[in-house]
Amino acid sequence: MSECAKLVNSGMVTVRVKAASKLDKAMADARKAAIEKRELDICEVANYLYCGVRVIGGSETCLQFLEKNQEKYNIQVLKRLAVSAAFHTRQMESAVAKAFTNVEMQRAVCNVYSNYTGQVLPTKRSDIRGAVAKQVNSPVKWEQIQQVLFRKHQDEKFPRFYEVGPGRQLGAMLLQTSKKAHKSYTHFSC
Repeated sequence: MSECAKLVNSGMVTVRVKAASKLDKAMADARKAAIEKRELDICEVANYLYCGVRVIGGSETCLQFLEKNQEKYNIQVLKRLAVSAAFHTRQMESAVAKAFTNVEMQRAVCNVYSNYTGQVLPTKRSDIRGAVAKQVNSPVKWEQIQQVLFRKHQDEKFPRFYEVGPGRQLGAMLLQTSKKAHKSYTHFSC
């Protein structure tokens, strides 16, 4: 992924949209602006965080276009992220083939949800490898995974949500999505 990051100056922005927002049109127009400058036209959703909040990965030209035209497309919030590239976009395509070539995959002992599909990972090792590799250049579907979990447990107590690591992004998303689910959230720092 770090090799792919060197191919084009790119990054990511978090956006908050509402029903009247024209995010798809904004991204299409940003891609056109990059093509006119004869630059790589990467501008796509990289993360579906929760309802109305997305992370857009794009070339520097595309991100600047979005920033300059935020009001025109009725985008409520647009905030740059401190990252070195447009991860989970087609900029990472060449990393997919190399990503898990020599990694031995084992079947999970519990349900593991794929960022690529938003569903439980398949059980065949070859299918697991393919699904995990596709996560490198495909949007992360946090919102869709949360919806599956919430629908599955509508009439029962929510399962426990554990976040392990230095940040609390999962907790922040759960709080925005479901205060009831957030009550079952625990964070463990590293």
